[in-house]
Order: sequence, then C-alpha cells, then structure tokens
Amino acid sequence: MRALKTIVIVFCVLAWHAATAWADEVMLKNGDRLSGDILKMGEGILVLKTTYAGEVKIDWKDIQEITSKAPLKVQTLDGSVLQGVVTSPSAERIVVTSDQFGATMAIPFTNIQAINPPPNVTYSGAFNLAGVIAKGNSDSKAINASGLYTFRADRHRFSIEGKYNYGEQSKKINVRNALAQLKYDFFLTKRVFLDTFALFEQDTFQDLNLRSTFGAGPGYQFIDTKRTQLSGMLGLAYVNEDWRTRPHDSTAAGVWAITLNTALIPERLIFFHRQQGFYDFNAPNAWRLRADQGFRVPVYKQFAMNLEYDLRYDSNPAPGRKPTDHLFIVGVSYVLPE
Repeated sequence: MRALKTIVIVFCVLAWHAATAWADEVMLKNGDRLSGDILKMGEGILVLKTTYAGEVKIDWKDIQEITSKAPLKVQTLDGSVLQGVVTSPSAERIVVTSDQFGATMAIPFTNIQAINPPPNVTYSGAFNLAGVIAKGNSDSKAINASGLYTFRADRHRFSIEGKYNYGEQSKKINVRNALAQLKYDFFLTKRVFLDTFALFEQDTFQDLNLRSTFGAGPGYQFIDTKRTQLSGMLGLAYVNEDWRTRPHDSTAAGVWAITLNTALIPERLIFFHRQQGFYDFNAPNAWRLRADQGFRVPVYKQFAMNLEYDLRYDSNPAPGRKPTDHLFIVGVSYVLPE
C-alpha cells in the first residue's frame, strides 16, 4: 500500500513538472512566477490562462519577463507584427524567434503594443447614382453609376472600383465609357505599403475599345484617422491599348496616385479626391490623368447627396479627339455604415 502511494505521488510530481515545462511563464517584478498559456496582451493588460485560477489579468507594467512555448504574434508600436516563440534575455525585453527568420533583436516592453492582437478589420464604401431624362423641346438622357468598396484586414487592403457613364442626345449616343479597377495593398509597416492594381478602361468617343493597365509600386499612408485618410504611391505599369481605328499598342509607364478622404465638417460635409496619372515611356510627353473629386453631404441615415467633378486628360488622344473630358455629377450616394 505504501509503495502504491509512493508511485502515485511520483506520478503526480512528474505530471506537474511536465505540464509546467510546456507552459508559458510570466515573471513579475516582485519575483512571483506564474505559468499557463499567454492568451493576449492589449491596452496594457496581459491575459494568462491558468489551470488553477482560470484567466488571470496582469498589468503589463508589473511584468519583468515572459517566456512562451508556442509561437505568439507580437505587434510593435509601428504596426509591424512578428510571430514566433518569445523569450526574455533581460528584464523588460523580449526576443521573438521563428524557424523562418531566426531571432529578432531584443525588443523593449515599451515598444510592444499588443500580443496576439485580434484581426483589425474595417471596410468602407459608397455607391453613387445620377441621371437626367428630358422630353419635349429637348430629347436627352444621361446615366452615371459608380461605386468604390475598400476592405482592410491587418496588413492587407483590398479595393474595387467601378464607373459607368451613358448619354443620349436626340436618340444619338454621345457619351459611353466605363472603367473597373482592382487594387491590393500590403502594409510592410504601419505607414509603408506595396500597391498593386489592375485597371480596365473603355471609352467609345475616345476611340478606345479597351485599355488594360497593370502596375505596382511603393506607397505611403500619410494620414489614417477616422476623420482623414491620405495616401500616395509611385510605381511602374504595363499599358496595353486596343483602339477602334488606330493600331494596337502597348508600353511601359510610370504611375502615381493620390487618395484623400476627409470630413471637413464631421458627419456634415465630406471631401474626396482620387488621382491617378501615367507617363508612357514609348512616346515623348505622352501622359494621362484621371482625377475624381467632390463633396458628399449626408442627408438621411446612409444616404447622401453627391456633388462630383471628374477630369480625364490624355496628351496623345486619337486623331480628331480632344485631350480633355469633363464630367459634372449631381446624384445620390449610399454610404456603407462603418
């Protein structure tokens, strides 16, 4: 009987040592050591799941060292996210070690924003519609439809944009153009991102069947607050143009873009500006610009009045075409709730 009790005690001791050997450990500044699973840290509070007290919340300022047995995601103040096993080489510092990248330099506790942060998912968008129909002494109609949707999850940002314009005068079509654009931004840091995009344009009265543009380049998020978002990019693009009457052509091009959204008067008056320009390398002084800007005035719930001016410029238009197109739009917008 005594031998059986000894075996049970030894087994329990070994099991306890095995459990603690595979547990994360938190050492406090007062010398206490806590073991368990590090769940997360945010807003200055670390949450440790223990077998003896459930979830324990610890003030980040009271911690001296942490060690993890499993990989953790560590987010620094600049928005960068590191993933790997965490150790503390000295007080109030950690090193993140991964199989892919090895060990990082020691990171001070004061430079750590979060551990295992939840996915930061945001989205925004607006869908616009405008139209005019005139009968009687004049016979005309015009339709403008557009939309822009942006989805952001941590370091990834996706955007999709579409526009369509159609107009008739005395039953003869005098406006018909469209565009669609897909964009993907990968944030290397909180501010710096890599932008890639695919842009498709059609304009009957610019003699253009289809212009396909594929580009990429570095970008910078100058401002990213709830009230104002401002970003820009510079890069390179490949342009392929299919014309109705002139020869098909393609070229490499330089590209730039600027995007601005700001609440001039919060919840009352929104200003937006989206600019994208291209400089073709196969011809001298051949460049194009598309710029959409305007004001959005909230009217009722998610509906707003949209006052917009769109500019299109091509320094090398098709023969017999003008280089500049202007479009003035007064319509209704549906703005997605945040």
